[in-house]
Amino acid sequence: MDYNSKGTMQKQQWWHIKNVRKRLHYTAGKPEYEKWWQDIREYAGLAVSEPFPVLTFEAFREFGDTGGRERYERIYFDRRGRIGALAMMVLLASYGEQNEQAIHLLEPGEDSLSNNHTRQPKEAFDSFANKQSIEETLSAAVYIHTLEEALWDLCGEYTWCLNAHLPADSLYPVWEEIDLFAAETAGMLAELIVLLDGIVDDRIIRRMRDEVQRRVLLPAGDLSRTFGWETAEHNWSAVCGAGCGIAALLLLEDTVQQTIIIERMTKAAAQFLNGYGEDGGCAEGLGYWVYGFGYYTYFMDMLSAADFSNKLEIDHHKLDRHKSDYRKIKAIAAFPEYMHLSNGRFVNFSDSGEEEILPPGLLSRLTEITGRFYSLPFVMPALREDPCRRWAHLLRNILWAEPHCFGISGAAVADRSAESATVAYKVQSATQTETADQQPTGEKTEPEPEQKHTHRALFNHYWPDLCWVVSRAELNVQIAYNLASCEAVNAEDEVAVTNTTAYVPRSTSDKNVEYGVQSSLPNTKFIAALSAKGGHNDEPHNHNDLGSFIIHAGGENIFCDPGAGLYTQSYFAPGREQILNISSAGHSIPQINGYEQYSGRAAAAIVEVLQMDEAEMKLGLDLTAAYPAEAGLKKMRRNFHWKINEDRQEINLQLQDDFQFVQPFSAPSGHKILGGGELEYNDRNYQNRSEQISMADQTIHRTAINQVIERFMSHTAPVVYTEELIWTGSRAEIRMQIPREQYNVEVETIAHHDHEGHPVLLYRTSLKVRKEWMLNLPMQELHCGLAFSIRPLV
Repeated sequence: MDYNSKGTMQKQQWWHIKNVRKRLHYTAGKPEYEKWWQDIREYAGLAVSEPFPVLTFEAFREFGDTGGRERYERIYFDRRGRIGALAMMVLLASYGEQNEQAIHLLEPGEDSLSNNHTRQPKEAFDSFANKQSIEETLSAAVYIHTLEEALWDLCGEYTWCLNAHLPADSLYPVWEEIDLFAAETAGMLAELIVLLDGIVDDRIIRRMRDEVQRRVLLPAGDLSRTFGWETAEHNWSAVCGAGCGIAALLLLEDTVQQTIIIERMTKAAAQFLNGYGEDGGCAEGLGYWVYGFGYYTYFMDMLSAADFSNKLEIDHHKLDRHKSDYRKIKAIAAFPEYMHLSNGRFVNFSDSGEEEILPPGLLSRLTEITGRFYSLPFVMPALREDPCRRWAHLLRNILWAEPHCFGISGAAVADRSAESATVAYKVQSATQTETADQQPTGEKTEPEPEQKHTHRALFNHYWPDLCWVVSRAELNVQIAYNLASCEAVNAEDEVAVTNTTAYVPRSTSDKNVEYGVQSSLPNTKFIAALSAKGGHNDEPHNHNDLGSFIIHAGGENIFCDPGAGLYTQSYFAPGREQILNISSAGHSIPQINGYEQYSGRAAAAIVEVLQMDEAEMKLGLDLTAAYPAEAGLKKMRRNFHWKINEDRQEINLQLQDDFQFVQPFSAPSGHKILGGGELEYNDRNYQNRSEQISMADQTIHRTAINQVIERFMSHTAPVVYTEELIWTGSRAEIRMQIPREQYNVEVETIAHHDHEGHPVLLYRTSLKVRKEWMLNLPMQELHCGLAFSIRPLV
């Protein structure tokens, strides 16, 4: 392979940093990055003191034999994480050798993502060097030796793909297959070749370069081969394209092969962007926004910095405000801001988590590109917080993350307010508006001014392509906190002593709450949010969850979505609908005549009503097509009415489900009618086979008329009263009023596992319509109205 090491220093500027080692040295002396560096030191120390983990055949075969993925992936990612930590320590230690040269080459202050920000005096850069002990200096040789051995071992892996991603039959050897992680590995090694050139042994550099060429660049440059991910409109095209493209950009020097690969990967990246609507929403969920759009940004940004456009016939790679895709990119960049509810909790529809790790380096770079700041707090996630130990995030977090891009309280308020200006949507005309363009990238940007609003307001955001809505309520309430436990107050809360009179509950121990007058109490911002979704049941990482919703209050998702499950062979195989995370049985949506929602593009919700302003939000969905014909539906509508109730110092949700049936329900073939008009049949077991979780078989009695079960998923079990259910979180409660003559209530405790395999408890509350109630109604209609109140705890 033709590789010119003389361009190493120039290529470092493709990360928008003139000297990477100097930047590392600078951050090591700053308190904002202290915990991050502590984790790197500890992880690198572990790598030095322990043998490098081995990818055994026993671990490799597990997926094919049993469908298990966890053992192989744990070892696989740990190997790459140790290399990342060791590389950081080697680069940091090597700064001293380069220091004299760097002082002459660089201006003081050229240590951050943008040269527009305040320059720091040279003394700041030297602070860490003065703290280094003799032991730390002597350990550099140990780090280098351990890193060399680890890199040599990595180059000898049977395949860089995950075992779960290898095709069952292929014309090519496994080491020439390119999946997400083979591409990530190629990109990581290419960047390490540039950064470690002249530090590690030249023979290590040559082998790394040769293996990237053999395993990734040769297959990617072979036009007779096609890869399925090249035309995918989801994270695979972005991640695979980025890994291959970055490797070609850094390692191939002005060759025909380089041009072929980069043009091919740029087209794959364009396919990824096509998977987003103009609203910027990610149907795969926030976690895959980080993954897909993060790698898309890393690749496009490096292409732009390398000025490769003159060799390409297409220009999708430009992260440039003057390009046609810039408007969409700006909308995509705003996605995490609107998905944030409060206290680091997010909307977690699809395969996502409530607490996602958002790379601060990515968000900082997006601020530079779009001019949009983030209200999220600045957090440097430790490498070991990322289960996949991704090098691309690790490197760019420490190179790009800047605290001044975060914690801007008005970052999204202006846009939310604009969308909340008493706009009623019909589904055909529902569109998202954009604010005026910000200043061009490279010019100094200022945060958007904080929106002034009254003491109560809703901040709404709607993604018309996804058909998702988030309505975030802020209510200034007065709560009598126990001063001895004041540390429990949320860091986001604004507490101030006022003389305003407010009505607050005297007691929460009884369901019949009495309201009394109190004054001179701390005035606290209480945040609650509702998120609901339409869409269809054939989305990437699809869950059958049309009409599902989340209620967030007091910093937690009390009514929850199970989010991403533990990935196993069965999770992506036919019949996956039986897994709780994917089934509608795991979401807050009804079961109708024993039937769940089904999978497929035809199972789609229709948005009939959307009205949003600062006081209320209304969403109306037609969910008829979400259920199979066997459910006997003629029409099903779900309506949400979310509003602030200032008089009672609470937020209210009115949920109205209306059902029209084709005819009275009759027993399916193979089942029998019992005495009294009841139908007996066995519900299907909802079983996650890989996790060995199975709910007990249970014989359910249904009336021989139409039967609806309303269901609600939560992190806490409700207390059930005759006409009220109360879910209590750490700082808020949800109360639901129910007509006692209409429903039987059942609460199930479900032992489950999250995406990382950790045990969790979920609670499913089922409201079964009583037979007596149904017999007194028209046989083909049912109307279920449920009232919720969300309040802070006293």
